[in-house]
Amino acid sequence: MRILALADLHGRKIKLEGRSVDLVVIAGDITQFGGYHEAKRVLAPITASGLRLLAVPGNCDYPGVATYLSEIGANCEERLMVIDGFGFLGLGGSNPTPCNTPNEFPEAELKQRLNRFLAEKISVLISHAPPYNTTVDLTHSRTHAGSRSVRDFIEEVEPELVICGHIHEAKGEDRIGKTRIINPGPGEGIVVEIG
Repeated sequence: MRILALADLHGRKIKLEGRSVDLVVIAGDITQFGGYHEAKRVLAPITASGLRLLAVPGNCDYPGVATYLSEIGANCEERLMVIDGFGFLGLGGSNPTPCNTPNEFPEAELKQRLNRFLAEKISVLISHAPPYNTTVDLTHSRTHAGSRSVRDFIEEVEPELVICGHIHEAKGEDRIGKTRIINPGPGEGIVVEIG
C-alpha cells in the first residue's frame, strides 16, 4: 500500500497531481487555529480526488476539525480502522507545549488513550505528537519535545509504521526497534509503502 504521509498543513492546500497513492494520511495541524470550515477548505482537493483519507487533529486544530473529519469518514483518532488488512490507529493533539495551544493533553491522558489499544493489531500509528527521544522530535534548540507515552506505546505494540508531525524542523525518519517513524514535515509530504 502506497501512503502519502502529510502533517502540519496549517491551512495550506495540498497538490495531488502526479501522486500515485492508495491512501492519504494527515498527522494533524490541518488548520492554523481553525475549525470545521477551514478543515473543509484545506481538505477539498483530497476529498474531490476520491482518495481514501485518514487523519487526526493536531494541537493547533479546534474541535470542529475532528467533527469534519468524522463527517467524511476520515477521523481515526482513538479508532482502529482496517484498510486492506492493515490496522490504522490515530492519536490527535499533543503533549503539553510552551505555547498553550487548544489541543494539548497531559502525558497521563495520552497514555490512557493509547493503552486502550494495546491488545489490537496495529500496523500504522498516526500521531500528531512524535515519540520522545528520536530525531523526529528534536527542536531547533536540540531539545526532545515528543511524547513519552507515544514512545512507550510504540515500544510495546511495535507497529510497522508511525506517521507523526508537530515538530516542523524535525522532518525526517527514525526507528524504534523494528518500527519505522516518519515525520513528513510541513511540506508536500512523503510517499511511504507498507506491506
